[in-house]
Amino acid sequence: MADDQDEVAILFADICYFDDIVEEEQNNVVVILDELFRNFDLICEKYGAQKIETVGKTYMAATGIKECELNVSEQIKQRGKGERLVSMAKEMIEHASNQKWGKQQESIQLKIGINKGEVMAGVIGNPKPQFSLIGDTINTTSRICTQCSYGKILISEKIKEEVKSMKHSFRPITFQPKGKDVMTAYEIGDLNTYKKFQGILKILHSQKDKEGINQKYLLLLMC
Repeated sequence: MADDQDEVAILFADICYFDDIVEEEQNNVVVILDELFRNFDLICEKYGAQKIETVGKTYMAATGIKECELNVSEQIKQRGKGERLVSMAKEMIEHASNQKWGKQQESIQLKIGINKGEVMAGVIGNPKPQFSLIGDTINTTSRICTQCSYGKILISEKIKEEVKSMKHSFRPITFQPKGKDVMTAYEIGDLNTYKKFQGILKILHSQKDKEGINQKYLLLLMC
C-alpha cells in the first residue's frame, strides 16, 4: 500500500573504489561494510534520519517521512530536513575516512548526493517485504550522487536554498541526466574554502571598481 509523503529529503552515499576494496579485502569486505553501515545507522539516529536501504556500495537515507518524524525530537526537527542531511553527510565522510582498507591502509572515501521533493512510500515485496521510497525525486538524487566527485557532497538547487545560510561555499556543477533537462547541482566546500571566499568578497567590496568580476573568476580565485 503506497502513501503520498510531504516533501522528503533524500541522501545517497556511495563508497568510492568499491571494486578495488572488494578485490583486496575479499575475506573481510562484509566486516568492513557491516562496521561502516552500523556507524552510519548511529549517525542517522543522531540527525533524526531514517535508513531506507543498503545495496552493495550504496547507503540510502531520508528525513521528513511522516511516520518516522513522529519519533524525532522537537530540537532536531527545528533544523530543516536538508540541513540535517548535509550535517549528517559531513559526519559520514569524516567517519569513513577513519576506516582503512587494503595493504596500503587507505581511507574509505564517499561521494554523497542530496536532494528533496515528493515521494511515494510503501512496503514492497513478499515474502520479504521492504519499506521503499519511489518517485522521480529518488532517481534524481541517485543521478546527483553519480555526478559527485570523490570525497565530496553534491546537493540540488532545493537543498542549496535551504542551507545557503550555513557556512559553506557552493561550486555549481552542470550536467544532463539521462532523459532529463540540463540541471545544476552544487558541490559543498569546507569551512576553510568558505572563509577564503568571504575574504575575497571583502577585498572586492573594498575596491571602487568591481566591473568585470564574475562568478567564474571568483571560483578560480577559490581554487
